[in-house]
Amino acid sequence: MPAKGTTPALTPDQAAKYDQVVQLKIIGRTFDEIAQVVGYADRSGAKRAYDAALKRMGREAVEEVRQLEHLRLENLWASASAKLLALPDNELNGFLQIQAQLLRISARRSGLLGLD
Repeated sequence: MPAKGTTPALTPDQAAKYDQVVQLKIIGRTFDEIAQVVGYADRSGAKRAYDAALKRMGREAVEEVRQLEHLRLENLWASASAKLLALPDNELNGFLQIQAQLLRISARRSGLLGLD
């Protein structure tokens, strides 16, 4: 039994699953997709495995994943901004849709960076 306050060692199968979950998340898979690929019953199992894997990986690995996600959000922001600027002046519906997308990206980025 592990000492109090320590995390028990993973079996090789658990370690492989955790690694696979993190790699799939890095390439942009959803937790539903990850659950199906890795063999979890549902998205919550994949999410718990992802959280546990990041906790075990340590601060540097978590920061690397955070930076990658931030870059993805920046790319989404740039793409949506370019679409917004390319819209004709009379395209109100498109403007509102892209504006809503930009707000969602901004909210996600703020949450990721701990600004909320």
